[in-house]
Amino acid sequence: MCACILKMLQHVVFYWKVVTVHLYRNIDTHCYIAELARAEASQIEEQRAFATIGRTYFCQAESIVNDDESYKSSLLNAKKSYKKSLDLCER
Repeated sequence: MCACILKMLQHVVFYWKVVTVHLYRNIDTHCYIAELARAEASQIEEQRAFATIGRTYFCQAESIVNDDESYKSSLLNAKKSYKKSLDLCER
């Protein structure tokens, strides 16, 4: 019984590591997309990229368990990205 629970916990830890890596990669990808949209003067795509970045940071914050500073940092980054997205909507 204990070996089965240990194996299950190992899968859970592995899954969270994979999710965290993908969240950071997604942020980098969407930042790149925002840069491309800005270079092409595509305000709609830039706005969408910042909204997606905000959502990705928000999901990242939800996945943080024991690190209060990382949690606050991710939420602050989400707020900043959402704000940039809304600012672009108002232009």
